[in-house]
Amino acid sequence: MSHVVGPPSLSIIEPVSRDRGPGMRLHEHVRLTLRNFIDSNFEDGQQFWTETTLARQLDVSVVTVRHALSDLSREGILYRQASKGTVVRKNRSMDQGGYVVGIVVPEVRSCLLTRIVNFISSHCRADNRRVSIYHTHQNQNIESIYKMLHPPSAERLVLLANVSDKTWEMYEVLREQGYWTVNIDTLLDDYPGAYVGVDNVEGIRLGIEHLVSLGHERITYLVNEPMVQGSVSTRVHAFDSITRDQGLLQCRIIHCCTASWENSNVSAYKKMKQIWEQPDRPTAIFTSSDHGALGVLKWCREQGVRVPQDLSVLGFDDDDIDEYTVPPLTSIAQPYEQIAERALRILEQADAGGIFELLAPTLVLRESTASLKGLDTIRA
Repeated sequence: MSHVVGPPSLSIIEPVSRDRGPGMRLHEHVRLTLRNFIDSNFEDGQQFWTETTLARQLDVSVVTVRHALSDLSREGILYRQASKGTVVRKNRSMDQGGYVVGIVVPEVRSCLLTRIVNFISSHCRADNRRVSIYHTHQNQNIESIYKMLHPPSAERLVLLANVSDKTWEMYEVLREQGYWTVNIDTLLDDYPGAYVGVDNVEGIRLGIEHLVSLGHERITYLVNEPMVQGSVSTRVHAFDSITRDQGLLQCRIIHCCTASWENSNVSAYKKMKQIWEQPDRPTAIFTSSDHGALGVLKWCREQGVRVPQDLSVLGFDDDDIDEYTVPPLTSIAQPYEQIAERALRILEQADAGGIFELLAPTLVLRESTASLKGLDTIRA
């Protein structure tokens, strides 16, 4: 039976400074502090300090410590063992040609981002490689991220779904410093770095073909995500182009005018009253993300609008929650795991500049869309 070595004395760690610089949240500061101590003072398989002990020593709340430890667990630095508590995991040594995979991602509630982060983390753990997660926030000074990074020789970065201007800034600064990066999901014109994401045009085509095959001609595309996102604007332009080419003259695009960092569920929910009061209201709504579809479903449920009998609803992303909505949501699925795998392969290359890859989406059929034939559909 293996013996687990206890943690070093807490005397080596001091209360964290509240002067942590602009843009860095307290739990991130605690995480960075603990990560540095793990690198310098712990061995692989060694037991880690408890939440309450750390909170008392660092002079922060247990909630803050728990958040930091949760992030370290997702990074693969800590893991829980039955009857042994939290244990340190030392990954592939950077001195032996390994490197940390850093993920720079907005701290928002998003099933899409969580799934990609989890897939990247899973693949890295299988390769005995460490993952570091760096959260961005609204109005954040990105310099706080740079201070947390390992040297360029020891870390390569995934820029995941950050807002456009921050992605440009990070790419330029990080490239100048010698970091290798790959951008996921933030589609930018003339972006010189490596990019991998879903084929948005193909996704829109799949959605339109599905709804048309069910007899829908009055389809509203509800833009619940910010138009400043390249993937969103690409989907909007694709919807306009494809419906025009197919002669679907009763289709329309409705903008929620959602700003970056705003709740896109709420944006879609608030727009539904206007949409439903139109004299030629749609028989189907296609949203720019599943978040928007959730807002639509909530409004329909409250107003007694039956889905799919009165209105078919189609999302884009295929979040984990989709099969548990009422009714379960039909959606365009992004190939999350393939995107994660391809991004990691790109990071292995010496020069990933100029790589631009779009991976094919799929249509996931559930119960929120149905044929107009035989249904008691409300007509304008």
